[in-house]
Amino acid sequence: MAILKFIKLDFVDASKTVAHLVVASSDTRFSVATNADQQLRNSLTVIKWSDDKMTMALYRIYLGHAANLTHKPGPEDKVQPANIRIKLKLMQYLLRCPAATEMFPHNIQVVYDGLFAGSNVKLKILALQFMHYIFDNAAIDKLKKQAPMLLNAAIKVVRERAEDSNKIQGLAYTSITKLAARLPQLFAEKFDLLQQFIDSLGNEESVEVKQSIVEATTSMIPAFSDLSEEKIASFRPLVDKSMSNKDHCIRMVGVRYAANIFGETDVNSRYMLLLSTADPKEDVAAEASNFIRMGLKSGKMPSFELMLNHVSLKAEERIHSRFAYSIGVQSLAFHPVAFKAIIKFVFVCFLKKCNAVLRNEEDEDFSTNHQQQLEFDLSAVVNFVKNMLASDREKACMLMNKLMRLMVDYSALVQDPFVLNLMLKTTGATCHLISIEQLFENRNPRSKSMSKDKCMEWAESLAYHNKDETSYVGAEFCALIFSHDQPSADKYVSLLRKLEGNLSSKTHEEQHGGILLLAYLLGDYLSWSHHSSATENAELKTFTSGLLIQLGEIANTSSDQNLVAASCFAIGEIARKSPLPLPDGQITKQDAEGEEVKFTRPATKLDFILLLRNRQRGKFTHRVRQRAAIALGKMPVGESPFTHTALIRQALFDTSKSKDTDSKHFVIGEALINCALGPQSIESLNKWTGKPIHMVALLENGKPQDEDAGMDVDLEDPKGMEELLDKILDDYVEHRLPSARQASCIWLTKILTSVECTRLPTISQHLIRIQNAFTALILESDELTQDLASKGLCLVYELGDQSQKEALVSDLVDSLMGNTPGTSQTVRILGDESQKFFRDVKARKSKEKKIEGPSLLLYKEMCSLASDLNRPELVYKFLYLQNHRAVGNGSKSDDPTNAKVYSSNQKKSEVDYKSVVESTRAQLEPMHQQIIPRLYRNTFDPQPNVRTAMTSIWNVICPEPNKAISAYLPDIVRELLTGLTHMLWRNRQASCLALIDLLRLGVTIQMHSDESGKTVAVKGNPIVDNLAEIWSTALRVQDDMKESVREAATKLCRSLQKVTLKLIDPQQSSQMKENVLTDVINVLLKEGMLSRVKESRAVSLNTLVEVSKLSGELIKPCISVLVVSLLEALSEVEPPQINYLRNRSEQVTQDKLDWIRAEFIKSTPMMETAVRCMKHYDSTVLDDLVPALAELTKRGVGVPTKAGCAHFACQLVSICGHNLTPYAGKLLKVFVSGIRDPSLAIRKVNASAVGNLSRVAKDASVSRSIEKFKEWYLKEDDETSRHASASAIYAIARHSPDTMQRHLAEVMPLAFYAMHGKVVTAENKSTNKDSNKVTKNDDQSFDMSPKEMFEAVWNEFTPGSETAVRIYLDEIVTLASGALTSQNWESKAQAAKTMSSVARYQTSHAIQPAHLNRLLEALVGGLRGRQWVGKNYLLSALKDLLKHHGGDFDQETVEKVLDSLLDESGRSKNNSYRCEALVCYGTAAAALKLDKLQPLWEATLKLINPDKRDSDGEDDLEDASARKIAREEICRSIFPVADNMWSATEARVREEYGDEFLTLVVDAYVNGIYQTRVICLSSVLRFLESILDGESGNSETAVAASKLSQFSYVHSKLFQVLLQALGDMKYSQLRQKGAAVVTLLCRLSKAGVPFTESSELKQLCDVLKQQITACSDLTSTADNIDALEYMRNALGNIEDVLTN
Repeated sequence: MAILKFIKLDFVDASKTVAHLVVASSDTRFSVATNADQQLRNSLTVIKWSDDKMTMALYRIYLGHAANLTHKPGPEDKVQPANIRIKLKLMQYLLRCPAATEMFPHNIQVVYDGLFAGSNVKLKILALQFMHYIFDNAAIDKLKKQAPMLLNAAIKVVRERAEDSNKIQGLAYTSITKLAARLPQLFAEKFDLLQQFIDSLGNEESVEVKQSIVEATTSMIPAFSDLSEEKIASFRPLVDKSMSNKDHCIRMVGVRYAANIFGETDVNSRYMLLLSTADPKEDVAAEASNFIRMGLKSGKMPSFELMLNHVSLKAEERIHSRFAYSIGVQSLAFHPVAFKAIIKFVFVCFLKKCNAVLRNEEDEDFSTNHQQQLEFDLSAVVNFVKNMLASDREKACMLMNKLMRLMVDYSALVQDPFVLNLMLKTTGATCHLISIEQLFENRNPRSKSMSKDKCMEWAESLAYHNKDETSYVGAEFCALIFSHDQPSADKYVSLLRKLEGNLSSKTHEEQHGGILLLAYLLGDYLSWSHHSSATENAELKTFTSGLLIQLGEIANTSSDQNLVAASCFAIGEIARKSPLPLPDGQITKQDAEGEEVKFTRPATKLDFILLLRNRQRGKFTHRVRQRAAIALGKMPVGESPFTHTALIRQALFDTSKSKDTDSKHFVIGEALINCALGPQSIESLNKWTGKPIHMVALLENGKPQDEDAGMDVDLEDPKGMEELLDKILDDYVEHRLPSARQASCIWLTKILTSVECTRLPTISQHLIRIQNAFTALILESDELTQDLASKGLCLVYELGDQSQKEALVSDLVDSLMGNTPGTSQTVRILGDESQKFFRDVKARKSKEKKIEGPSLLLYKEMCSLASDLNRPELVYKFLYLQNHRAVGNGSKSDDPTNAKVYSSNQKKSEVDYKSVVESTRAQLEPMHQQIIPRLYRNTFDPQPNVRTAMTSIWNVICPEPNKAISAYLPDIVRELLTGLTHMLWRNRQASCLALIDLLRLGVTIQMHSDESGKTVAVKGNPIVDNLAEIWSTALRVQDDMKESVREAATKLCRSLQKVTLKLIDPQQSSQMKENVLTDVINVLLKEGMLSRVKESRAVSLNTLVEVSKLSGELIKPCISVLVVSLLEALSEVEPPQINYLRNRSEQVTQDKLDWIRAEFIKSTPMMETAVRCMKHYDSTVLDDLVPALAELTKRGVGVPTKAGCAHFACQLVSICGHNLTPYAGKLLKVFVSGIRDPSLAIRKVNASAVGNLSRVAKDASVSRSIEKFKEWYLKEDDETSRHASASAIYAIARHSPDTMQRHLAEVMPLAFYAMHGKVVTAENKSTNKDSNKVTKNDDQSFDMSPKEMFEAVWNEFTPGSETAVRIYLDEIVTLASGALTSQNWESKAQAAKTMSSVARYQTSHAIQPAHLNRLLEALVGGLRGRQWVGKNYLLSALKDLLKHHGGDFDQETVEKVLDSLLDESGRSKNNSYRCEALVCYGTAAAALKLDKLQPLWEATLKLINPDKRDSDGEDDLEDASARKIAREEICRSIFPVADNMWSATEARVREEYGDEFLTLVVDAYVNGIYQTRVICLSSVLRFLESILDGESGNSETAVAASKLSQFSYVHSKLFQVLLQALGDMKYSQLRQKGAAVVTLLCRLSKAGVPFTESSELKQLCDVLKQQITACSDLTSTADNIDALEYMRNALGNIEDVLTN
């Protein structure tokens, strides 16, 4: 325990004591182990775990002499290895030593010893963990040497499995995993080990161990990545067998090996992975799906042809085997989930082969519930099939047939919309190139797959499915097959007549399916017949018009919303392909006003328009309203010119007034575009070929027609588009209804994003007006409108040519700034002038409204950014970049009829975006220095939309962010520092967050590693150079008024703390300079520690603590400032508990509270930091620190600061030792002055500092201090000075005993003198004891008085009082004599007591006569003058001097002294003092055996009875009871003294004063209390004994026998007293003393002085007998037994007297 306490003092480097503490923490004694373990935990952060010497010491303890590899130890040098208990502790700390991983072979020895030398499970676990630690941290070159042995150890543990060893097994497999990650080449040839692990997986029961085996097996995959083709071929059976194993863990291993061992283009491995996507275990299926998806993203895929052939072959094999998946009585070749994944994978391979762009490639998933459709460019597929057909038609037809048959086989049993869509798109892309017969031909005679005719029937049945996503696809698929299978008019009519019957069916599915089939087939037939050269048949025309009217009636009368929606869709689909075979109809006033009109036969085109207009009302579902709007837009597409276009347009416009969903306005926008364009709309094109419908080639005799014929068609600019734009811009952009304004914004956006619209000259002519419209709409409070308007501005700018762009920019600037053109030359978008853009809009006819919405912040920021660059056109670029891919998102719908297949326009958009990005990047490159700092800050803006937008722009401008940050780091730092104090809270918060990210990146960006591996900064790192300023600003921002800013600043301070610590840590970096660290510390001390923000103080203190731990020598220049500031701040960070204690507890005095404060600061982080810094001291540090510490000690305010200075000085002595000697005198002087502080606690701690400093101070300084202490004690009258003096000397004695030993001659006399100081009263003593409980186990007892402290010093440094007094007698006498002349009564009394002790401690003749005379003269001289408080101590001193050394004086001197004492008894008016003088007089006379009883008795009578002898009448004024008490006290004091003087008194004096003496005694007995009565009986005994015995050998004192008769009065005077004493049952001493008196009276009677009356004797006899009987029953105590014995003796004497 003593060694542990020494280690805790931190005199030794923590790294050198680790081995000792580890061994101690394994001690069998709980107290030793606990203390050592606690010390280790406290030192974890300061121990240098990378120290090689420390690590080797741990190895030596663990291994014993086996660790010595240099030479073989002799028998005397052999050291046994550590026991299990120590090994367990050593392993825990070896796991912290990086150097332990590379100390070969010691680490191998430890691992093997832990695993195989014993059976301790904990040690095995720790050994395996140590093996993990080696694999994780050892250098590769060192690990290569150790790896084989460690691997063998792990394999051995795996093979030698014991019971209940799951954790050990798991750790062993984990070690193999870690080793394989570091050295995969070690496992390159270990196929047997792989097979062993796979076999173990099947036999293992523990889930945890199985998981470890899976990870270990998987980790060996890189070892087999570069195998030859032969070895890969040998691998296939193992992998295939694993993937089909019953154990899911083995299947998981098989999946991982299949995905990684074989190439991504390997067909069989991809096929096996696809099968595993249907694994019954979800994690195995997810793993396989993930590997497939990763392969798709990488772009490396198997050949489409090989993959398709392989899958087709496997499907043929499995369909007739036990692996087939049964659904009812039918079978699938694969599980449905796997089958779908296979189809999707094969189709993606097909798309890759076609070079078709896959739009949603990043979203591809092979999970079971993923239904998202593949979006790709169909034209690429068409071109690829054309090329295949041109090169090898038979092969191309066969491949497409296999692909179609694969999808048909799956879809025949599983109607999956995903696969059905793929079938539809594939058929639509190839059916005009390859015949339907060739596509759907069943070429396998063994296969039960459907034929072409069956496919047609099956496709028709899909149209009657109960799910919309299936029925719509099925109807379109059926119509596609039919229309490309050499249709004729008869076939069309036959099928249409069949469908006519379904329209009247009562079954919902049949009716719904019939409507959908009519939608496609009737439109195709009307288009075919309209463009055909055949003569129009009136009957067929009536038939087809009847079918149309039936569809209208269903839409009009049906209560089924699905049927209404399907009918609306059918009407629109038919109308877009061909003119409706109906008359136009006449518009009435009722129709124009929008009133609802009934649909009746015969119907016209106008009736259908009115029907669809009515279906847009709110009572219908959202889907019905959408379908009706789309159908209205398609009405003019198939016919040119269309009569009722204006009516349709107005019907669509009217929807803007309803409060509908936003997505409907996107649909309305598409409908308006179709309505305006008419036949030039994209809806007039065939969706599969992109050609006009009337130009679609139909196969005749199995050969396609010339597809390029008629493609060059000149498109005119339709007037409908101009009318549409005028209507929107004039009537709806500034409409009174917000919904109408929002709708206008959506419509304009849709127009600008439509490819067919943007090619029209009308759009170019209206760009200025459209921009003005968007500028007005951007002010809307609706966020969607703001967003779309900003996107619209970008689109407008991109559509203009160069001259138009310049005009657009000029107009936009004028609009935003509110200026007319030419009024300003300098472009400034953001400013006070931009009222039109950023303030209330007053141009509205409605009431004014406040502009709101977070989007405005975005626009302001973008305008400000462009303004600072003086490039206003960049606003368009910024808006375009941040809104890319977002335009038109609202138009997305889950409606299966909205799918767009032909996407060449989207491809054009992609190219345009890339070109915009590249041009923007090139345009902004010269302005990087201005834009990058601002942009970087804005990427952390608290507004999400601003942050997202700026991040998009940042990604465009800086494709490599790290390089950009590194290049412009100084500018970024300056921008962020400015932003931290910006007036806008958003900028302050963004700057904080940006700095956090920059501190994470910026410090490391400009760094490189030197040869030792340390991080070294490139010259001039702005973050490091401005670190102090960043700290200062961050601490100020922590007091921000905005809470979110304060939180961001707090995070910034934490990040700054981490960076600062990293920069100063010599193990990580070497770039912090001393001046930078000094500046940072100054900021933390002056701004952080003194901040009023609690978080700022906390982070500053924590940072300073950590800096002191890590900075090393760097902190030297800061030590002085740091220490002084920390000590000064102690008073500022007082814990709230102390304030609570002060305010709430009434029992805690101020001294106690101060002492609690003084004790608390010892364990504060600030004090620990200050002490820790001193480990790096030198003379330069002390030169600066000592004067600053001395000054702080003088001017310090607050108990914590004062106590902290004293405690720090104590620690300074411990750390610096005698290096502090040149400075100790100055500090000693300061703390000596502080000892006289009014606070008791401060006096104590300052005294402790003086004591410690005295250990290293020069003797001259200590001597001066001691002289000052003596002066305080002897010459100062206040108690504080005396206590200060005692505390200081006591502290020197405790902390510097060697120093005290050299100054004993100066201290011991004072200590002896102070020992006789005032005694602490009982009340104060109890109070101080309570205080001591608060500070138990303190360095010095808090409740010790000056007297007690000097007594402790005296007892500690003297061999004994007698010897010590003799040694320092001269000094003591001199000091006491001088004090006796003091004017202070207490000092005089204390001097008297000192002289009294000198006399008592020395034997006769031990004191030289000169010293005796000096003492006597001083004491006698002190008696002169009036009586004062404490003068009685002079009397006592004279008494002791005569008593112990009277023989050393001559008789004359003795007589003079006695006379002086006797004179004192008569001089004072104080009875107590007079009594004390008489007592001293009598005691001295008795000791010298002088006959002085007569003077004593006469003086006593004067004192007791002043009214009789020397009364001056003053006693008459005293109270009777007070006189009684005083007289009783005098008697109690004088009687014992007189008792001692009887033996030396002449007989005549007894004869003369005996009667009077007994009278006084009896009177005192009768009127006295118990104690007085005992003394009186004792005086009677001594008086009787003196009569009977006298002094042996002295005839003068003995009473002659002839004169004994003079004492006959004794019996009668004592009779009543004896009766009372003997009869007292309460006090046994009275009975005992009374019995003894009776015995002496009997002796006196026998000597010739008999009792006056015999009756008195008999009466005493009776009383004794009664008392003896009564007392026999009392408790047998010693007093009762003695009293009983005395009474029996007295009774025997009385009986003898009576008998004689």
